[in-house]
Amino acid sequence: MSAKEIRERLQALSTKYPKTLRIIRSPSEIDRIDLNNADFRGPFDNDSMTSISTLEEALSAGKQAAIQAAGSNQVLVLVPKRGSTFFR
Repeated sequence: MSAKEIRERLQALSTKYPKTLRIIRSPSEIDRIDLNNADFRGPFDNDSMTSISTLEEALSAGKQAAIQAAGSNQVLVLVPKRGSTFFR
């Protein structure tokens, strides 16, 4: 899948789940997540559909989720540990 297609899918998820999906773009945004309650998935390559599938799975189950760059070519997906939330 191309980077453009990944961005479009991520934007669609962001629109569909505005309260439960966060795209972490700065250190101040990561400070708003309780990392003690976070499970990290990945890293996934930027052009990998696996990151989007992981986000979709969590969001469709009613969980919070976040995505963060992990270097120039990869991303991490964060989901809360079972039975918890992590947005502050």
